[in-house]
Amino acid sequence: MNKRNKNRNKKRKVMAMILGLFSIGKAGFKKEARITSAISNTVKTNSDISLLNNNCELSKMRLQDDFYTSVNESWMKNAKIPEGEVMYGTINQVSEINEKNILNILKELSSVQETQNKKGTAEQKLADFYKSVIDLESRNKQGVNPIKKYLDLYDNAKNLVELWEADFSVFNETGRSCLVSAGIDIDAKDSNKNILKIIGLTSHLRKHTIDSEDAQKAYEKFITRLLELSGESKEKAQLDAKEITKLEKILSDSTLEAQELYDIDKTYNMFNIEELSELYPNLNISRVLENMGFKNVKSVKISDVNKFKKSYEYFNEKNFDILKLYAKTRVLIRYGRYLSQDFTDALDEVNKALFGIKGKMSIEKKAVRAVSGWLEDDLGKIFVQKFFSEDAKKDIENLILKIKSSYKEKIKNATWLSEKTREKAIKKLDTMKLKIGYPEKWSDELDKADIKNYEDGGSYFANICEMQKKLMQRRNKELDEPVDKTKWQMSAYEVNAYYEPQNNEIVFPAGILQSPFYDINAPEEQNMGAIGAIIAHEISHAFDSVGSKFDENGNAVNWWTDQDRENFKKRCEKFVNAYDNLEISEGVKNNGKLTLFENIADVGAVSCMLDILSKKENPDYKKFFESYATTWRMIASPEIIKQLSKTDVHSANKIRTNRTLANFEEFYEAFDIKSDDKMYVAPEDRVSLW
Repeated sequence: MNKRNKNRNKKRKVMAMILGLFSIGKAGFKKEARITSAISNTVKTNSDISLLNNNCELSKMRLQDDFYTSVNESWMKNAKIPEGEVMYGTINQVSEINEKNILNILKELSSVQETQNKKGTAEQKLADFYKSVIDLESRNKQGVNPIKKYLDLYDNAKNLVELWEADFSVFNETGRSCLVSAGIDIDAKDSNKNILKIIGLTSHLRKHTIDSEDAQKAYEKFITRLLELSGESKEKAQLDAKEITKLEKILSDSTLEAQELYDIDKTYNMFNIEELSELYPNLNISRVLENMGFKNVKSVKISDVNKFKKSYEYFNEKNFDILKLYAKTRVLIRYGRYLSQDFTDALDEVNKALFGIKGKMSIEKKAVRAVSGWLEDDLGKIFVQKFFSEDAKKDIENLILKIKSSYKEKIKNATWLSEKTREKAIKKLDTMKLKIGYPEKWSDELDKADIKNYEDGGSYFANICEMQKKLMQRRNKELDEPVDKTKWQMSAYEVNAYYEPQNNEIVFPAGILQSPFYDINAPEEQNMGAIGAIIAHEISHAFDSVGSKFDENGNAVNWWTDQDRENFKKRCEKFVNAYDNLEISEGVKNNGKLTLFENIADVGAVSCMLDILSKKENPDYKKFFESYATTWRMIASPEIIKQLSKTDVHSANKIRTNRTLANFEEFYEAFDIKSDDKMYVAPEDRVSLW
């Protein structure tokens, strides 16, 4: 599903995958991992979200020519993208219900007498953070003032040494640097060990976001507005915005392609401190890390070496002015969303221009997402108590074990594998860990964070800085600690799921374990086409082109024979060809290379579920396939569809439905698809891995 690298964060939420600058939450503080999800509680049945309320017979599109559209046409014609959103589908519908439940929790906590929300409790932090977000009157009164001193610090720097000192001060007060980022990652070669990663200058926008002239102009306008709000004249702001946009484009062009960010062979690059000091004398890496609280560090990881090299070409006196301007705009973009309405309006405008987003999200919805993104565990504990059933957890655990058993049979029957590789694959499957519903141990990272509303002298911005500092302090300790494998990379209420190769685990939050993805009262075929296929999808990631490079312990080691790996690559090439250049919409094509490992997981999932269904007496294959197609129904703006075709590692929903199902004979038989139908794919062109 979709998703925080954020590499894990790229998969948490679709918008987070596209725009680093528009994401909300503590994404930057999470460990990098190549988590792979199927999307980017059994509460009451959501009767208004049925996977089987479509009538193919009423569709103008023949299902034999376009199954996805035929099944979903009625829904897609009547559905509307909510104001301020970029897309809408089944996933969003369930997320809306979760967000309404969360809003009710926050409103209830906020209405309680102050004396009942004891200082320092989860309830007090949640209530006061929520209040600080929705208090637009106080935010508007403050305007740019909360960040003015940081802008001045950078402005007043006269040389590179002074700029570094300014950045050190900004880091110490906010918990984030504007020139270099450092964080904790799991060592790909030893999954029990934490290592330090550093990132140089980055583009605020993902690669390919501002490729066109119109997009660059829209971004220039956005930066101009932010600089004007900071106090610059319009003329100077326009000139500065052109320079920043130019730099952003250079940085984004230097970044690895989306699919490459998951390739351990390209992202595991270790450098010792002496090497970095020699390569980048103006970086002053030892002082930077020491200021961040990381002492006696011997080596660091750089995931994207080319981008790192490009960014540090600017760390010299020749480029001092643009570097200083970059730091200022970093402050404005990172923190503008926590300030006055003028700043959030500017953000809404650039969203509209770049991604076709219409209208504005309500302040309450923004508050829910802010609290959900930052105080995940405090909120998660309350959410699962109210809305998650332990019976659902047990039922899903049993379903997963059933799917794993079926998958084992598929691996055993893979004639193209040698016995040696097959044994290793089965061992990996047998040791795969399950995390269902919520963490067994809730995080205490923000237990001591001092969250205040405006009446108590706090602010939205101050709360963000407080949490950032506490998170950074915790990361400092983690470097010398073994990896905490109980941690989750998603909140308990998120409508998503993921596989993490470095822990060899599949994770299913409570948020997705509800109708229509999972309904204990639904026909088995419906659940199999929805949550069953999603579970099998995540398991498949352990053996796709990314996950297959990690062993059962989560270490990046080669457990394949040379011949087996060569056979695997040939099968992958066939997948690339099968999904490449398929039309998503007019003028927009699917990229088979970009979407390779997700396509492998989709095909593996359907194959696994069909094997299970085949053992059932009189299985209803039609219901299964229709459930699968409805799971992925979605409407989106033309702008975002085009953007996702370049940046999303998942195939477009129409493609991941039609092309995936077209690989299976059961699909042809269920709907009487013939060779002259558009859904037909010749047997020799169908793909499978397991």
